[in-house]
Amino acid sequence: MESSIADLLLGKIVSILENEVALFSGLRDEVKEIKLELISMRSFLEDVDKTRVHSKTESAWISSVRDMVFEVEDIIDEFTYHVIKQRQLGFFPKVIRYPGNLLLRRKVAVKLRDINQRIKGIAERNQRYGGANRLEGADKNLGGTSSNYDPNWLRNHSEASLFFKDDDLVGIDKAQKKLLGWLLDEEPRRSVVSVVGMGGLGKTTLVANTFKKQIVKQHFDCSAWITVSQQYGIHEILRSMVREVCEKANEQTPENLSSMSYRDLVETLVEILQPKRYLIVLDDVWHINFWHDINIALPINITGSRILLTTRMEDIASFEFDVVNFVFPLNPLTGEASWNLFCKKAFANKQAQCPPYLDPLARNLVAKCEGLSLAIVALGDGIEVEESGIRRLSIETKEEEIKACQGIRRLRSLFTFADVDIPQSSFNMLASGLKLLRVLDLEDAPILELPRQLVYLFNLRYLNLTRTKVKELPKSIGKLSNLQSLIAKGTQIKELPPGIVKLKNLRHLVAYGSNGNIMEFEIGLGIRVPSNICSLEGLQVLSTVEARGNLIKQLSRMTQLTSLHITKLKEADYENLCNSIGNMRFLRTLTVMSHNEDEALKMDALEAAPPLLEKLALLGELQKIPHWFNSLHSLTNLILHWSRLREDFLPHIQALPNLGELFLINAYDGERLCFLEGFQKLKRLFIGNCPRLEEVVMNKGVMPGLEVLYVISCPEFTTLPHGWESDLADLKQVFLHNVSSKIMQQLCAAADVDYQPTIQAAGASKVEIEDYKFEWRYKFSPPFCF
Repeated sequence: MESSIADLLLGKIVSILENEVALFSGLRDEVKEIKLELISMRSFLEDVDKTRVHSKTESAWISSVRDMVFEVEDIIDEFTYHVIKQRQLGFFPKVIRYPGNLLLRRKVAVKLRDINQRIKGIAERNQRYGGANRLEGADKNLGGTSSNYDPNWLRNHSEASLFFKDDDLVGIDKAQKKLLGWLLDEEPRRSVVSVVGMGGLGKTTLVANTFKKQIVKQHFDCSAWITVSQQYGIHEILRSMVREVCEKANEQTPENLSSMSYRDLVETLVEILQPKRYLIVLDDVWHINFWHDINIALPINITGSRILLTTRMEDIASFEFDVVNFVFPLNPLTGEASWNLFCKKAFANKQAQCPPYLDPLARNLVAKCEGLSLAIVALGDGIEVEESGIRRLSIETKEEEIKACQGIRRLRSLFTFADVDIPQSSFNMLASGLKLLRVLDLEDAPILELPRQLVYLFNLRYLNLTRTKVKELPKSIGKLSNLQSLIAKGTQIKELPPGIVKLKNLRHLVAYGSNGNIMEFEIGLGIRVPSNICSLEGLQVLSTVEARGNLIKQLSRMTQLTSLHITKLKEADYENLCNSIGNMRFLRTLTVMSHNEDEALKMDALEAAPPLLEKLALLGELQKIPHWFNSLHSLTNLILHWSRLREDFLPHIQALPNLGELFLINAYDGERLCFLEGFQKLKRLFIGNCPRLEEVVMNKGVMPGLEVLYVISCPEFTTLPHGWESDLADLKQVFLHNVSSKIMQQLCAAADVDYQPTIQAAGASKVEIEDYKFEWRYKFSPPFCF
């Protein structure tokens, strides 16, 4: 949306006005005046956003506003950079009297006053040449397009930024046609339509665009859009529903709505909806309990009413809501649709055409989005190619390209791609020349140390050092006061400096080493952190740290964590760890690793698993499956690594309702793994490093959706599950490596090819049997941190 241009800078200006920098600098008046102008601009741009077309005058005006916003941002950022740098050098107490700063302040004040005049000049030209009148005329020429815009509906939707205009949507035509068919068919009974799929696929976008279609509005007497989410208040949801259906049905909203009880709200809704053909959208449903809470308020009539819900949970989508149920699983976009959506978002001002010099790189980035529309949109929004400078740039780590980046004043995001080794001095120059960077992604860059100037990038929000050769972080890293994400996977960093605890805005701390061999016990190497790391109470992701000192006791303060990965746990740690985990109500990902392969994991002190836990890795010897496994209702991924269980543990996990991936690495010390029932949603099964395992048994009807089976480093393995060719209809791939030669000979004979052990060792041959692939070569990235 065009108005977001002004929104971004308004947020920054408000921050500046509240910041001590502005108080000391004497620039408040200039900044306030620009703020007032931008508020007016935003109002105009919001009106522009409602139209489907822009006149040439409007387009020119929007372009001028964009350039001006960026220029103001540059001035403010650069001034703040100099002031903060002086404070870091010890000059801040004398900032008003410091001669260099006085000169800088005067220059900034002059620039801001000049921009104020130019902003007013833009507005005057727009008024003089009839831009506002043309906008009003455009609404009329569009046949009342903006009258279709419903501000109440948009305000009630928590994800309004996801709503695209029709010509911006890509790859949803078939899906929308299916939804419209179910919504508008002649079935008189109340029906429930569920759109299900993982986060980021664009469920809300699809349903929202369908919901606001004119044919849908005309078909139903009244409608309501309700965003549910994980934490919901049923009273407020019912009140919102009453407001919306009353408005859509042209009925008076009850005056005592705010004080109505649950019973009153239900009775009101039933009275309004019973005689009508209604459409209710329930967006982002996480728990089936919500349906039980709200179903009573949605009368079962025979007028053709419909309930349309979106959810990530397949068990919710498959629930028997009504006599008539429809389920639409939303899949990732195809490669072509992904590319078209990206181009529409990234190159809207270039007729959705990617410049040739960016094409290979852009296609590579789009492919990494794996068809997730929200990721593609975010990627497209993050790329800006302008005529006044570049704000986001991706380069290969060639010395000439790095040198070319010097002095790009507007650059805010820089992504590097590894090529060949280059002098460390080139990277040192890079940091000194790009002082206003917010995003610096050095993944795979061939650097040994970070530039000294890095700590002066006060604007930096995101720093990625994944798979670099960096061995340590700067001791003064605490100067990066705005840093929110620090990512350092697979580096040689073994310890974080004490200054890391000064990063009060840090939300994601991901740093660990890896030996790269999933078959070994220590597949992820934790790093040492300061003993007071838990003072960063805004931290949401903490991965991967060694349990040292009193860290485990302090974890009880970090109740806001969504992801925790911890290694080197000793026997004395487990009770405190379990107490802390029990209070982490938002935890979704958990990895726990014992001190060594001979030390047992003792997790029984945990009374119940965190309710939202989706991914769990237990690395270490288990004497038995913890009793709280029966509470893992949200679990989708489970890793049992080096558990070396002797008992049959599968009955303890077979009923987990959402388990989709199961990794068993040296997890079982037996000859047969028997999957006798359950595992109804399992799609990926990995079995590795089980030296005594001879066969896997699967009863018919078990794991009906299995797509991929791995059996790796199980030298005694001789038998695939009976009937695997016919019973496992969804099975696409079987990967075998370092198993008995007997089974390899059988498979090769079935494929009518000669078995050659040398080929297995070389890892070069593939055998295809109908739709199933058997690969000698095994390549798999460690799942330690999912």
